[in-house]
Amino acid sequence: RASLCKHTGGGERMSADELKAAGNAALGAKDFKAAAELYTQALAVNPESAVLYSNRAAAYSLLGKVKKALADARRSVALDPTYVKGHSRHARALFDAQEFGEALAACDAGLALEASNETLRALRRQIAKTQAKTETTGLPIAKAREIGEELLRNWSERDAKNGKEGQNNAIYSERLAAQVAFFRNRLQHEGATDMSINDADPYGDGDQSLPRTMAQRGALREIWCNSADVNSWMTEGKYTSLSMACYLGDRAEALAILRRFKDGVEALQSIDSSTDLIRMLEVAKSRKLEVRESSLRLPPILLLFCGSRSVRRRGVSTDEDTAERLAIMHALLAEGARPGARDVTGKTAVHYGMGSMATTTTIALSEAVIEAHEAQRAEGEQRLVDVQDRMGTVALHECIPSNRQDVVKLLLVTHRASPDVREYDGNFTPRQIANPFLFPRMAALMSRGDTVRTTGKGVARCAGCEQEASAGKVLRACSACHSSKYCSSNCIKRHWPTHKPACKARVAVLEASALQLTHNPRPETTSITSHQTGRVSVMQTGRLKPPAGREEGALFSLKFQTFGGGNAVLYNETRDLVFEVSERDPCFVTLVARARQCGLVTEHLPLAWPPLTHSQLENIKAFFLARVKDGKCTVLLASAEVRDAKW
Repeated sequence: RASLCKHTGGGERMSADELKAAGNAALGAKDFKAAAELYTQALAVNPESAVLYSNRAAAYSLLGKVKKALADARRSVALDPTYVKGHSRHARALFDAQEFGEALAACDAGLALEASNETLRALRRQIAKTQAKTETTGLPIAKAREIGEELLRNWSERDAKNGKEGQNNAIYSERLAAQVAFFRNRLQHEGATDMSINDADPYGDGDQSLPRTMAQRGALREIWCNSADVNSWMTEGKYTSLSMACYLGDRAEALAILRRFKDGVEALQSIDSSTDLIRMLEVAKSRKLEVRESSLRLPPILLLFCGSRSVRRRGVSTDEDTAERLAIMHALLAEGARPGARDVTGKTAVHYGMGSMATTTTIALSEAVIEAHEAQRAEGEQRLVDVQDRMGTVALHECIPSNRQDVVKLLLVTHRASPDVREYDGNFTPRQIANPFLFPRMAALMSRGDTVRTTGKGVARCAGCEQEASAGKVLRACSACHSSKYCSSNCIKRHWPTHKPACKARVAVLEASALQLTHNPRPETTSITSHQTGRVSVMQTGRLKPPAGREEGALFSLKFQTFGGGNAVLYNETRDLVFEVSERDPCFVTLVARARQCGLVTEHLPLAWPPLTHSQLENIKAFFLARVKDGKCTVLLASAEVRDAKW
């Protein structure tokens, strides 16, 4: 696509087909949120497309948004009753909504159009199997009380094993009993944990007091890192039925358990809405949602995270496992599971899902919990992303040393986590750990997070209409200053009178910082003719030309990157323009200073940087605007910035 060459230049919005193709690509790349946004944009262009509604239903289904998926699937079928894939998506959405009868009917409607469709046939078999396992509606009222009493009886039997007598070794095998006793003793004597408080609170967070010494905090940290006896509880089948289903990611089983409670309550309400049995059943359900199991005292929502790393079911892909666990998480939260639940070391769902070992699955689960917590959070209550465990750490403390830039960006920019939370051992904050000499990109993310928290900005917005850029949409930069960005040519035209003074001032600053490289006819040499003097080598022979697809004088980006031994390179994305620079060149200090400056939280650092060691010079990265005109390459030093782009 041609870029805008002037503030009032041409360029049209993407067509529905282009947006659909981009959405399909995002879906294939497992970026379901971006896919849904792109399909939404396509529907704004073509609102009568059954295919687009069907595709967006698939994206919503993978995000666990059952109601939205069902609405889109129904719309798709209504628009084109002959579209087989629409019936398939309709059946899947109904299945996710636990509407088994309608789901079977949707499958039959699709099979009537294409009897050999293997996807629909497999889905129908799955629905029929799940229906036989979970369907309890339509029972005679005479059996309603029997259902409630059976649920309570089964729960009471299990409750006796997980209440105050939960540490009775008689219920364990000899091997597991030894593990339980070992961790109980260690938590009590080394981890500063009052086990009597935990025994008296089998459905709550228990003792969350702060350890007083570094050794006690170290013991808690070690117990958590080694997962205590979590896996042993699973292999010996000691978890309650709901907890086991969560650990394994068995959506059908987990939803069936929750459905049984719901059906039992509804059946009992048909007899007498004031019956004590209903209240007892509600208490039993809340206990099942919050029961703490294993020596780490994990509730079902945290077991979803543990199982995602430990369990790999045969025939279930990672995407399918993520979708199933996300559906379970949404169901648990909808039924009243507490999003801020903690384990014995004080860790929350954010610690489990957005730490150094975060995966696509755990991040999706964490975001669902954070969203639920924000919806319930009282005024003045701490954000879940800022809640410290008993050692004083937050998820950011783990992500920065592991260089998990993807997770740090989510925490700082999307969820506005504070980088100034101090842990208890060394009194370090995430900001202090993100030393700009060691983690320049992390330091830049800290600065970006500060902007988001203090101004509410940081999310990409069009400078003209001020609308937030949807996922997957790239805003177009002003071709002169490259600072303001726009969603369309109309916004550029409308905003130009307002933007013009700032644009001219920015251009003046950029031009004043120009570093010009003049290419000589001799191969691999170039000279600097502006305020700096010296020589660098360039890997382009003959007359210097703009990168492919760029006109003479048009701005483009160059990436500056240093390596060990005092060498650096400047190159564009397609690598058809590459400059090598050594520390002996006078311009090297200038480029390094500018690159390091843009990665630091502190502003206005001097260009005259003190001598650096080779280790300090390694892996410094920044992007500069540049242009090629009349065989000369000019780098605009004032444009230096750190980006998320990976070349």
